[in-house]
Amino acid sequence: MKFKIFFLVFIFFGISKIHSQIDSIAQSKINYQANKYKYLLEMLYKYSLDTFDINRVSDQAFTKLFTSVHPQSLYFDKEEYLKIDEQNRGTSHGIGVDLALLNDTLSIIKVVKKSPADSAGLIVGDKLLFIDGISVVRKLKQYADSLIKKPVGNKLHLIVRRFADNNWQLKEFFIEVKDFTVPTVLAAFVFPKTKIGYVQISYFSDHTDEELEKSLEALKKQGMEDLIIDLRGNVGGIVESAINCLNLFFPKNIKLLEINSKMPELDTVIYSSKEGKYQKIRIVVIIDKQSASASEIFAGAIQDNDRGIIVGEQSFGKGTIQKIWRLTDSTGFRITVAEYFTPLGRSIQKNLDTTQKVQLDPVSQLTLDDKKRKEIEEQLNKIPPQNIQTFRTKNNRILISMGGILPDVIVQNDTMNTLTRVLVQKGMFLEFAMNQYLVEKNNLFSEYKNNFVNFVLNYSVNEEKLELFKQFSIKRNIWNEQYFQQDKEYFKIYLKSLLGYLLWQDNAYKCAFGEADKTIRTAINSFDKYNKTLNIK
Repeated sequence: MKFKIFFLVFIFFGISKIHSQIDSIAQSKINYQANKYKYLLEMLYKYSLDTFDINRVSDQAFTKLFTSVHPQSLYFDKEEYLKIDEQNRGTSHGIGVDLALLNDTLSIIKVVKKSPADSAGLIVGDKLLFIDGISVVRKLKQYADSLIKKPVGNKLHLIVRRFADNNWQLKEFFIEVKDFTVPTVLAAFVFPKTKIGYVQISYFSDHTDEELEKSLEALKKQGMEDLIIDLRGNVGGIVESAINCLNLFFPKNIKLLEINSKMPELDTVIYSSKEGKYQKIRIVVIIDKQSASASEIFAGAIQDNDRGIIVGEQSFGKGTIQKIWRLTDSTGFRITVAEYFTPLGRSIQKNLDTTQKVQLDPVSQLTLDDKKRKEIEEQLNKIPPQNIQTFRTKNNRILISMGGILPDVIVQNDTMNTLTRVLVQKGMFLEFAMNQYLVEKNNLFSEYKNNFVNFVLNYSVNEEKLELFKQFSIKRNIWNEQYFQQDKEYFKIYLKSLLGYLLWQDNAYKCAFGEADKTIRTAINSFDKYNKTLNIK
C-alpha cells in the first residue's frame, strides 16, 4: 500500500470536480453560505469602525468551522501548515540547534548532526549573544527561535561566547538557513551488562522505518537479543511509516490494522507485507498518555497479536484518520475521514461525550479476574466516560477497549517532591551540569574514551559534587534539606544523566537515566515474566 493514510496531501486544483460529487441541494446551501460569508466580509471591511486583517479574521473563522464539525478536523494557517508538513517529512528548516535559557543566557544544549549549525562548527555549550545584530541576552528561547527561522536561503550572522582553554572567547558565524533531516529515532543502544536493546521513537515520519531498521541492525551486531521500544510522548505521524516499522517484527500476512470509512478507497484491512527480520525477538513497548495515533496503531498491533508486552500508562486515545489538503496560498486543512481499529477490532478512539455513564458490560465482569478488574476501574476514574468491551487474543489473553491502549503492565512514574520539581522547572540541574560540562568535558571525553557506555558504567556524582550543587542552589534561594534527603538518589542520577546528555546527547541520557526511570526498569524486568504475561505455553 503506497499511499499515506494519515498524511495525504493534495494540492488544491479547483472546485469543478468537487461540485460534481456533491448533491444539488447541498451544493445550493454551500453556494448560499459562501456568498453570505463574502457579503459579511465586505460589509465589515466597509463599515466597521475598527480596521481588521481579512486574512487573520478568515483564518480564525475557518479554524472554528473545522473544529465545529469534528474536534480533530483542523484548519492550518501558513505557519501551522509548514510545521506539520515538516514534521511528517521528518525535516525542519533553520540551523539545527536546541537552546535553553540558563542564568539569563541562551545556551546551545543540542546540535543536530549534519545540520547547518553542525557544518558551521557550533557546539554544545556555546552561549548565544546576537542574531543579526539583535541581542538575545535575557530573551526567551521562543524569541531566538523566531529570529532563526527565516526562509530557506537566508544567512544568519551569529555571535556566541565559547569556553575554550579556560577562557571565554567571542566567536562569529555566518550560517545559511536550510532544510535538514531531523532524526526520529532519538536513542538506540544496548543496556550495559545486558542483551536488551532500547530504541526511542519520537514521531513516525517519512524516514522513521529506515532509521529504525538501521538502528536494529547496529544493535544486533552489539549482541541485542531482546528489545524495548519507547513510544512515550510520540503523538503519531504517518501511519504508513508505523506499518513499515511493524513489518520488521511480524511474519507475512499478519493482520495489523483495520480502517473503516465512508470513502471506499480508504476502507481497508492492512496485513504485514513481508517476513520481518526481527519476528523472533522479544519485544516490550512503552507508552504513556501522550502516545497517540500511529503510536497506538503500533502498540495495538503488538498487543493484539500477542507479539510483545505493553508497559506504561494508558495511551491518548486518538483512533481517527485525517486527510490533509494544501491550498494554493500555503494554508491547509485536515478532515477526519476514517476510524482505525486494532487487529482484534478494538476502537482506539476515546469517547468525546462526557455525559455517558461509565460501566463495565456484563461480559467484561464475567471474564475479568479481580486484579484486572481493579486495574480497569482505577483507569476509569482518569478518563472520559465510555462503554467497555472485552476481546480475547489467540493466546487467550483478555484485552479491553476503553479509549486508547491499556498496557499489560501499568506503571505510574514516581512523582517529584516540591524541591525537585522547582529545581527542574528553574533549570537548575541543567545549568549546574552545563557548568560542569564546560570545565570538565575534555577530561571526561578522554577518561571515558569518548564512549557513553563507559561513562554510564563508571561515572558517579559523589558527595562533593552534591555539596557543590547544594551551595549553587542555596545562592538562588532554592533549597530544603528534608526534601533533598528524600530525593538525594534522584539528584545523583539526574545530574549524571544531564551531563551525559551534554557530552553524548540522547543515548547517554536515556541509558544513564534508566536507573531512575521506573517505567524503563519495569520494562527490563518484564522480560523475566515474558511468557507468563503473554500466556505463551
